[in-house]
Amino acid sequence: MYKGPTGHITRFPRYNHPGKLLVSRRGRCGEWANCFALCARAVGFDARWVLDVTDHVWVEVWSEARQQWLHADPCEQACDAPLMYEKGWGKKLSYVFAFERHEATDVAR
Repeated sequence: MYKGPTGHITRFPRYNHPGKLLVSRRGRCGEWANCFALCARAVGFDARWVLDVTDHVWVEVWSEARQQWLHADPCEQACDAPLMYEKGWGKKLSYVFAFERHEATDVAR
């Protein structure tokens, strides 16, 4: 279920399979982070899924040019704006973990 800003409640299944997401075109941050990471990997980028345990998920994509992970949030149409949650949303991040294929890393700042 999703409750929008007007109070209207929409029910939709929470799919995690990217193929289903691309067909249904419905999801929240976790679903779209999965889908975006798949697309980034499909075109040759290393990508990892980042979870803030207080309630949000986004992706980081490895930049060879900068030799660092770059923030990418497909739900917010944001790229390289890692402080948007604290400054834009006024949210205090607590525990933040990045998940790659073979490891998990504590990336809280």
